[in-house]
Amino acid sequence: MKENCKLYSYLHFSKNNHINGFGFMIWNNLHEKYTGQWLNDKQEGIGIQTWYDGKGDQKFLYNRYVGEWKEGKRHGYGVFFYANGNKYEGTWFNNLKQGFGVLTYQDGKQYIGLFDNDQMVNEENITIEMINKIMSKEKETKGIVSPRAKKGSNNNIKNYAITFLFLKF
Repeated sequence: MKENCKLYSYLHFSKNNHINGFGFMIWNNLHEKYTGQWLNDKQEGIGIQTWYDGKGDQKFLYNRYVGEWKEGKRHGYGVFFYANGNKYEGTWFNNLKQGFGVLTYQDGKQYIGLFDNDQMVNEENITIEMINKIMSKEKETKGIVSPRAKKGSNNNIKNYAITFLFLKF
């Protein structure tokens, strides 16, 4: 990992000289930057990954993910801001949109519903097997909910997902 980047900084090394704790890393050759928590050289916990165009003085970042990570992959609750103005807010599993989420397009239109393997699920195609699959993956992400829900608000994505599923059957 360290050999692929030009600049890195972090707060703690483990006994085996791995990146652990909070810090940042910039991969100039990949035009990426990560700021957040690390465990054994991988993004783990809460962090922000940004992708920039790499021209000139690292112009504004085009794509940005803010959320939870597991073993270097987007995993749990997170928000992905796309270069074209679209935004996805919801759950991730192994770097893919999985479970309940909201995809907001730059024109303000939204898809609110289920995702399976990074794809929107057409409500007519929802099966009990798919619900079981999504719920089992949700358990693996520890039932992550929106940060607003953790502050006592009713904006709990998990509740929305259950309500959405209930209304569809």
